[in-house]
Amino acid sequence: MEGELANVDKMQTCDEDKRLLKTALKEPEAVDLQQAAMTVVNVAMKDPAFCKHAGKICHTIMQAESKAGGSALFRRHLLTQLQTEFGRREETRKNDVQRWVLFVTLMCNLFDHVKVNGAPMVALVGPIHDCLTRLAQPDAVCNPQEVDCLARELQRIGEGLEEAAAAAAAGPAGDSRMDELFCGLRDAFLLGPDLPSLSRLLLLELIEVRAGGWELTDSATRYYYSELPE
Repeated sequence: MEGELANVDKMQTCDEDKRLLKTALKEPEAVDLQQAAMTVVNVAMKDPAFCKHAGKICHTIMQAESKAGGSALFRRHLLTQLQTEFGRREETRKNDVQRWVLFVTLMCNLFDHVKVNGAPMVALVGPIHDCLTRLAQPDAVCNPQEVDCLARELQRIGEGLEEAAAAAAAGPAGDSRMDELFCGLRDAFLLGPDLPSLSRLLLLELIEVRAGGWELTDSATRYYYSELPE
């Protein structure tokens, strides 16, 4: 709790927003949880430092709401806000790539940190797959911000995302979606001289990571880290 409160204090937003989220963390029944959910999403999509901690903050608010006898109202409002942003993702990407990348990062953080009955939120699986697949398209992998986000998030949640998709579909559909994503990723890798060297390195690393069961050998890790620019 103390860590989440400290991260709220560091948010790049007004004092009113900070007071709202601090109260939501301690007494969720005392605040407008719809406004709290909107605040989390809006600030996370413009503040990279806060975005990194948003998943843990949301998880703590949900736990506090559950202990107070709440009915998962914050989670519902959060998913509604994410659905709205997901619906305009292409417009966001066109107008502000950083905001688009932070949106993808936020959803991946929520998938990583927020658990419902011990499992990630199933409602996020499909949208995250769609966003990561978009990041694997040729026009995106040539953009340093987008390819960095793709590489970072797939290495962080790729295995869990694949497992969650398979579990939700009660079959191999999860593997199929990840296969499609990596098929697009391989196509992007074959762009040739138009693909920046850093993008090529990151895509090759991702291909090797998944081929190795979502792990890199020690020698491969040393290679990729030695090739990355300082």
